Amino acid sequence: NSADGLEVQIDVAEGELSETERKAIAGLSKAFQDAVDGLASVPPRMAWSSLAKFDTAVLSSVSLQATTTANGVISQSVEFSADSKQRSLAIKSADGVVKVDVDVSKSALFGNAQQRAAAVSDYLQQFDAARTRGRGNEAMMSLFKDAFAELHQSYEAGAAPSSQAPRIAAAGYTYRSLLSGVADFSASISQNGDASNPYKTSEVDQFTYQVSQSSSVSGRPLFDLGVSQEQRANLSASYHTALAPQQTLDLTRDKDSQNYRFFQIR
Repeated sequence: NSADGLEVQIDVAEGELSETERKAIAGLSKAFQDAVDGLASVPPRMAWSSLAKFDTAVLSSVSLQATTTANGVISQSVEFSADSKQRSLAIKSADGVVKVDVDVSKSALFGNAQQRAAAVSDYLQQFDAARTRGRGNEAMMSLFKDAFAELHQSYEAGAAPSSQAPRIAAAGYTYRSLLSGVADFSASISQNGDASNPYKTSEVDQFTYQVSQSSSVSGRPLFDLGVSQEQRANLSASYHTALAPQQTLDLTRDKDSQNYRFFQIR
């Protein structure tokens, strides 16, 4: 990565690249540049949607691993991978871990762009509500929301055709209006615990949130078509507050500081 941008070097173990393969790889250059620039931003921003838009007829998969160091210590690591069936992103930092996995193998269940955008918006509001209730880290939740939105921004281009798509299409889009519109996924945010009360170190401030969606299709369109979609969410959090809003929480080893509230949410 130089002042003029990202240099791309292609190494071929066997044979030679075709012109189509060269163009497909060269087309990833800007996508990699966008991802790297996003990671280098302060605060970091997610820019993975372009990297996920690759031609699966030419390239089997795309992956990126990146680490950020401060004073010789790794402060953040990122792993991204995508192929014809999935999109996966994991971010680890001193604050905690963010993971998002999206299953793009069931294209028969995808909603249109408007439905998908509305579903993602609803999920982002759900995430904000969970963070507020569990007093989660705002910066980490912002990263989680960006990652979730990016991986759901566009997955049709690289998705593998569903074997169920032709027969499901015969039933029209009626059943899709009952579904979320987004691809199946599993996502989680886990904040590193903080024993903020030195007098009671067993009381740990922490925030963990997991959300997922799974779908299945059975039977025949217009006869006994069965579509099932399940959504799950789980919040586990705990935090300390002062007894009253106007008071300042100041927990020390002194017994006199031990007047507070400790909330646990499951």
